[in-house]
Amino acid sequence: MKLSPSKGLALAAAAALLMGLLPIVSAGPASAVVDTTGMPPDIAAACATATTAHGTYAMSTQQDGSLRATWQPDVGYIFCTYAGWSRNNALYGEWSGVNDGTPDTAFYQGSPGESVSITELTFALAPQASTAPEAPAGVSATPGNAQAMVSWTPPVSTGGSAVTGYTITPSPDCAACAGTTTTGTSSTVTGLSNGTPYTFTVTATNAVGTSPASASSAAVTPVAPPSGGFTGMAPTRVLDTRDGTGVPKGKLGAGRAVSLAVPGLPAGVSAVALNVTATAPTAVSFLTVYPGGGSRPTASNLNFAAGQTIPNLVVVPVGAGNTVTFYNNAGSVDVIADLVGSYAPGTGGGFTGMAPSRVLDTRDGTGAVKAAKVGAGATVTLTVPGLPAGVTAVALNVTVTAPTATSFLTVYPGGGSRPTASNLNFGAAQTIPNLVVVPVGAGNTVTFYNNAGSVDVIADLVGSYAPGTGGGFTGMAPTRVLDTRDGTGAVKAKIGAGATVTLTVPSLPAGTTAVALNVTVTAPTATSFLTVYPGGGPRPTASNLNFGAAQTIPNMVLVPVGPDNTVTFYNNAGTVNVIADLVGYYN
Repeated sequence: MKLSPSKGLALAAAAALLMGLLPIVSAGPASAVVDTTGMPPDIAAACATATTAHGTYAMSTQQDGSLRATWQPDVGYIFCTYAGWSRNNALYGEWSGVNDGTPDTAFYQGSPGESVSITELTFALAPQASTAPEAPAGVSATPGNAQAMVSWTPPVSTGGSAVTGYTITPSPDCAACAGTTTTGTSSTVTGLSNGTPYTFTVTATNAVGTSPASASSAAVTPVAPPSGGFTGMAPTRVLDTRDGTGVPKGKLGAGRAVSLAVPGLPAGVSAVALNVTATAPTAVSFLTVYPGGGSRPTASNLNFAAGQTIPNLVVVPVGAGNTVTFYNNAGSVDVIADLVGSYAPGTGGGFTGMAPSRVLDTRDGTGAVKAAKVGAGATVTLTVPGLPAGVTAVALNVTVTAPTATSFLTVYPGGGSRPTASNLNFGAAQTIPNLVVVPVGAGNTVTFYNNAGSVDVIADLVGSYAPGTGGGFTGMAPTRVLDTRDGTGAVKAKIGAGATVTLTVPSLPAGTTAVALNVTVTAPTATSFLTVYPGGGPRPTASNLNFGAAQTIPNMVLVPVGPDNTVTFYNNAGTVNVIADLVGYYN
């Protein structure tokens, strides 16, 4: 850097430059020979063609009346100083900077009353040579069932080039899980062996190369949680941020989480079924529900737009103290949760899944006394057909369509008292699906109550629970297994009209009979429906999700798996992106 004797602008004129960062102006040449003595070879090569064009400077008046000029190189550029520029004659002030090609800020401190001209302040800058990034830090792991959630912090230095990805390596290595890659700072490594301790290292990669491996995480041991039978109950409100039920009163803000200690659970509960509703959101966002005290998954349970009210059934393992955490990504939103059942080893009923079968449709009279909408304050009671002896609860995919008013639907055991909680909340003219798990009343009956206006109700039977039969449930934090937007689990492409995509659900243990998938449709081009059924089987005439053009709609899907753990997704009209997160399995 170079300072000429003061002979330019007066102090008042220089003070006019205090308005902020300005482009560098220099009377010196656009390039100059730089003293590269002692510089590393790569920096010396860059400094051989140094210019003054890549930086900004500002001037400010100090308390003693002196001027201070500060230079900051643009991102990716370094100082290449002339010999002797790091210290100048005291008559002209003092430079602070380093002569080693680092991207430090340099400044000139003038004397009180001294005038300084822009054209007299010159220095040289050169592109910073990029290198591979430093290693990531703070690697930690949280074990799950045959998997682990690994998190880390980005490298302190990216080497002057943006990090394009990270690679996680487990130790001991395994063919099914080595080389897990991601662009984020956390990822779930699947395919691990339960009962085996693992440590994990992470490397970062940029355009130049790959960093050294990070320090290893602490060892964690994946373990298979005990599978549990289901005990259903009429919906009971356990969380409502609108009135302070279960948690402090107040909307859940952007990037915030709230934890609920689920009340009234018997000892040994491993997972709960919650009907979760997001209402009055201020922005497009998503909600993720996961075990209290655990790492937050990258998948979601509900996706919604500003002003929407969206329900979804969530089956989630409980953390210590029977806790469950709710995370909101953007804006603020009220969250409501109703407990509809629990899973515990040695209790309740095992699940027997089936392809969706229509058992109720008020539009054509299927399952009802007559073809008619359910009116305000009215009920319709369904005798669920085809159930084996001993069934205690059923899983129904319930859809409301053509409602004439904002209302809610409550589904409860036939002959029982109507709960004050709801299963679906909807606005006028909305079509909304939701999976409902409900105990059956006498004669295998289930009652549907509509609060306001009139509405058509459709219900498809997707499975039943009975002691001593079917599969026990093993819950897990949501893990993305299908995303047609980026090619996860299938070809990267929307599902077209009348087309299907078949997913091989990864990392399921031997003997799995059915899976619980949180399925979301997004960016549909037409009103349509999605049917999810066992791979290799015939397509049912019933549906799992019904949606309009441009809607984003989630729904929990319980579906038996076909050969090789396959599940097929069928779209009826237009094109649509489909996302599926695995939240548990039955075996």
